[in-house]
Amino acid sequence: PPPRRRPPAAGASMGAASSCDRPYDCLCGGLDAARQADAGAGGGPDAVPDIQVGADDIIIDAGDAALSAREHGAHLEYEALDSIPQLFAKAGASAGAKAVATEGATATIEGKAATIEGKAGTQTDFNARMFAHHFGDSLVVRKGPFGRRPSSVGLDLDSYLQRHKAKFAKVLELEKPDGWQFCYEQQTVQVYKKVIPGTPLIYFKGVSDFLQQGSLAEFVTKIMAVEHRPKWDEMCTEGVMLQSFPPYYRVTQAWLKAPVGIISPREILLVGRMCMQPDGALVSAVESVDIPGIEPRPGYVRCRMLEGGFVFRPLDETGTNFRVTWTGCADPGGWIPQWVGNIIAPKQAMSLALLKVWLSEGGPSKAP
Repeated sequence: PPPRRRPPAAGASMGAASSCDRPYDCLCGGLDAARQADAGAGGGPDAVPDIQVGADDIIIDAGDAALSAREHGAHLEYEALDSIPQLFAKAGASAGAKAVATEGATATIEGKAATIEGKAGTQTDFNARMFAHHFGDSLVVRKGPFGRRPSSVGLDLDSYLQRHKAKFAKVLELEKPDGWQFCYEQQTVQVYKKVIPGTPLIYFKGVSDFLQQGSLAEFVTKIMAVEHRPKWDEMCTEGVMLQSFPPYYRVTQAWLKAPVGIISPREILLVGRMCMQPDGALVSAVESVDIPGIEPRPGYVRCRMLEGGFVFRPLDETGTNFRVTWTGCADPGGWIPQWVGNIIAPKQAMSLALLKVWLSEGGPSKAP
């Protein structure tokens, strides 16, 4: 919703402002102007954090925070809204960050910039707050037969996820349509493949809409429960959660059917991490990991997930409808003809179709 507009200050003439259809659009990304204003006030050219967001994103959940600016000679004051602090989510800024009005040459700023003050929240605990909001205390710790991953010890959640931001960025990059070749659509699942020059392995992507799935937490928890994966992934015969320190990470092990009769069955050991996005999407990034003492069973060959994961993107405001993207690139390991691997890759995307059928039939009575 647009910010609320107060009447003009005493003595101020509306003038050209009366012809402005969306006066709050004057609040937009003005990093250079903000830096100049701050530098002129003695703050130095680097004192202002990088903020470049649209006016509609300047929403702050601080009851006493306000944005002030002068537009076309009229005094406008934009009060804070009780919403998620999208400004900080996008800008990564802390309380006291500056934004500047740059819509039109006549737009000016009161003070050195429109300052966000008060008790506005910050980006530093964004994921912690979002996971608490969506999942509450439903996430269960499972210590497992080995020690906790050192990179997750002594760090708050958002600092930990920041260390792995490149992995989430890669999944989001794979979600985009750039460079993908459409293969076919079957059972409401769109299947794509991609060849990256210099890489012999095929990337896969499956995209499908899942409707009326309950809450985000309920939906994601069902899919992330690897014990249930054989129910909706025809290649998976067994899955075990070895360790879970939510919402930091989880370690899973799965056993897979042989892709063709003359080839050994496969095993895979994965670490997965989840990260919330400012637009409400949840990204799950997975990759292969080696852990001393956790070896494939006799007769199995370990395959590797090089990169990939899931994106759960809300379709509307109901919180029950999602577009799911399952994408990545896997190395089947051992001796396997490249043409076999290239046939298997797109089929992995079709696991979304079986997932949809399994969920429509009730899925697990209670997700672990």
